[in-house]
Amino acid sequence: MQKVWRILPVFLVLFLAGCQAATPEPVPTSTAVPPTPTIEPTEVVVEVDYCVSCHIDKEQLISTTKPEEVVEKESSGVG
Repeated sequence: MQKVWRILPVFLVLFLAGCQAATPEPVPTSTAVPPTPTIEPTEVVVEVDYCVSCHIDKEQLISTTKPEEVVEKESSGVG
């Protein structure tokens, strides 16, 4: 029983030492302001949207449509 009373304080000290908060290392801060990047103007190339011009033209839509195919029922035909 005396061994328990001798070992108990050792475990208690180790337990409390493990619960102690770690001291954080100081974070280095830089006081220098980074230079702002300069943005150079570039040419803007406007692409022509041919989709809109084709889809708005009603006559062209009618002339280029694929004719509807008649689908046979699966239950009809030779079999």
